[in-house]
Amino acid sequence: MSETTNQTGKKTNDKTKQSGLIEKKEKNKQIAVQENEAELLYESDSIFIYRQWCKGCGICIAFCPKKVLAAGPDGKPYIARPNDCIRCGMCDLRCPDFAITGLRIDQSGIKQF
Repeated sequence: MSETTNQTGKKTNDKTKQSGLIEKKEKNKQIAVQENEAELLYESDSIFIYRQWCKGCGICIAFCPKKVLAAGPDGKPYIARPNDCIRCGMCDLRCPDFAITGLRIDQSGIKQF
């Protein structure tokens, strides 16, 4: 294994360089996934998804009669077609983790979870 000195004066070897590259790739991959997730919709006029509670089982996606929900890159649901929601409550009823809820607007116009 060869040792070299980098620009900051630290000694590095091939193994150090390799682990640094792997860490950098993993960090870039995490950033890319977060950027993709930022574009996905998790709240609409009729549905709210608690992402921290969701385990990604897909039950809500399977039971949605209008296919409003779809799986994101991490397998957790997001709202793919918010305008197609008929407020049937199947996603809310079937979720074992209570991670998705139907929103209702009360008489004063305030969203109720």
